[in-house]
Amino acid sequence: MATPTPADADADGLRPVTLMLPNMAVPSLAVELLPFGLHITQILLNADGRSNDVLIGPLDNRTHRDKRGFLNPVVGRYCNRLPVGSFQVEKDGEKGEVKTIATESPTVSLHGGPSGFDQRIWTRLPPSSSLNFSPRERARLAALDPDSLAIFSLTSPAGDQGFPGTLYTEVLFACLTFPRHPIRPSGEIDLGQLAIVYRSRLAPGQEPLATPVNLTQHWGFNLSASGGAQSVNAHTLTIRSAGTIDLTPVFLATGHITPTAKGGPYDHTTGKEIGTNTPQGGYDEFYVFDKPQAEGQPIHLPLTAWQEGDLLGEIFAESAREKPVTLYSNESGIAAEFQTNQPGVQLYTGEGLDGSGTKKRIHGGAPGGPGYNKRAAAFLEFHEPHAAWLHPWGAKPDASTVLSSKEMYHNFTKVIFTYKHDR
Repeated sequence: MATPTPADADADGLRPVTLMLPNMAVPSLAVELLPFGLHITQILLNADGRSNDVLIGPLDNRTHRDKRGFLNPVVGRYCNRLPVGSFQVEKDGEKGEVKTIATESPTVSLHGGPSGFDQRIWTRLPPSSSLNFSPRERARLAALDPDSLAIFSLTSPAGDQGFPGTLYTEVLFACLTFPRHPIRPSGEIDLGQLAIVYRSRLAPGQEPLATPVNLTQHWGFNLSASGGAQSVNAHTLTIRSAGTIDLTPVFLATGHITPTAKGGPYDHTTGKEIGTNTPQGGYDEFYVFDKPQAEGQPIHLPLTAWQEGDLLGEIFAESAREKPVTLYSNESGIAAEFQTNQPGVQLYTGEGLDGSGTKKRIHGGAPGGPGYNKRAAAFLEFHEPHAAWLHPWGAKPDASTVLSSKEMYHNFTKVIFTYKHDR
């Protein structure tokens, strides 16, 4: 498999790439991201005549390179926490050995290892050079405004961070225009949509094997930070979840799921302010959705089916797919509604933020000024459960986070931004 030719060279990966809705003098949605770690440095929304940056982040983009803060990058090859050790994986008759590397503690490997995907410089390529989007999908991308999308690629060599096989990954970011009715009957104004699509496959030309893959965006939302809000305690969060994964004291999955207790601190099924009835220590939990999300958008699909298919059609459309997670700020009137094919979401409320570092100027930051404190953001990371191949929930082939050489890994998350004054 030939390496795609980059459309733009950037030695340190810190030259921003800006995407926006097409054909708008003042776009209601604009996104800035870096090839370094695919950090999303800004999501700017133009609502009620004001600019709102709804992601927290440092004052200077160089901070992403100098300090690994997990502020809005892609994370992989395997996101969240894995136990440290040597593990055998198998799928479709193919095998591999994983040797995880300690990062967070002597027994825990966090977000892919000490030099995960968030620490790499990704290559931007034109849609026509994509290897992980099908011919029909490339044709669909070619019809869009080129300023509204970007594809980035990364080759992870065999043995990288202890994972078997050479893995080739592409990530698509696309700003999508309004649906047919930009003002909903309920009064919300659709500001625009951002879709992220992750595609991975084992590079051809190597011995057939299997390897775990589980990617996500580690992004932290504060929908009212540009108006001065220092925390998301007053944000209303809805998660349609059946339960949370049980964790050990070092946040490794135990193999059990605790059903959501109605009215308890983990019950967001009908919407709950993040700061109300919060568990001691805040949130760092994986919520399993109460309904499957992968119907029509499988996470693993045979390469033959991928080659003939077009999974972007539904993602780019005004889809009727369920929105299992919604975040809303009464202070700004902005809401973020999420669609995905993933079976759950990790909620982290930034409990490790301690005021050190810096924050964006649009959030009141200044050189030498204080950074963000805990609860400054709600990190909503859509992915498959931790270490799924080690636990019962990953035993079935359609629930496995192990990828064989016969498959394409397909993961998407779409966030729909709306605004309504006085909801």
